[in-house]
Amino acid sequence: MIQPRRLSRDVVIEGLLARDNEIVRWLYLRVYKYLERYISGRNGTPLDAMDIFHEGFLLLLEKFNNNIFPNCRSIPEYLFGICKNLWLKYSRSSSRLQELSPALAESLIEPADPDFPVFSDQRELKYVLYLRYLPMLDVRCRRLLEMYLQGKSTEMIRQELTFLNRNALYKKKFGCLRKLAEKIRQDPDYRYL
Repeated sequence: MIQPRRLSRDVVIEGLLARDNEIVRWLYLRVYKYLERYISGRNGTPLDAMDIFHEGFLLLLEKFNNNIFPNCRSIPEYLFGICKNLWLKYSRSSSRLQELSPALAESLIEPADPDFPVFSDQRELKYVLYLRYLPMLDVRCRRLLEMYLQGKSTEMIRQELTFLNRNALYKKKFGCLRKLAEKIRQDPDYRYL
């Protein structure tokens, strides 16, 4: 088991190319908790963080397999940067999803053949499940999450929904997200994620 907090760049690269599970675990432990904190601080979920981490890790391996080695001192920091850029790209594309027409959104929520769901990717499925279960939340939760989805500022949401302070708003937001996640996990389509 690898104990050191720091491993040299070359040791990490060699370990990843050799598919050394201890190096992979070491890298995961150095990056994931910070990435999850970063993404959850930007309206993401733990599932988003896991997806982004895996995608970033695969991109890193692909670079190494193609003999493209970053000119950096720390592979964990480099991987975090890749993941951060992926998250920013994902957040921009998901903000485009907000602009769906009501008819298109409705067709996504109610597929023609529910036994054969077809989604272009997992993010689309997540968004569809989000839209499917959002109306089942209580009015205050629904309004709060819709305002975040519309890109309203935390202060604007706090004032409009009359929360005493930001901490109360954040507590309610994460409680609402937890309820929504529980409903989504019970959906039969969840197995496709």
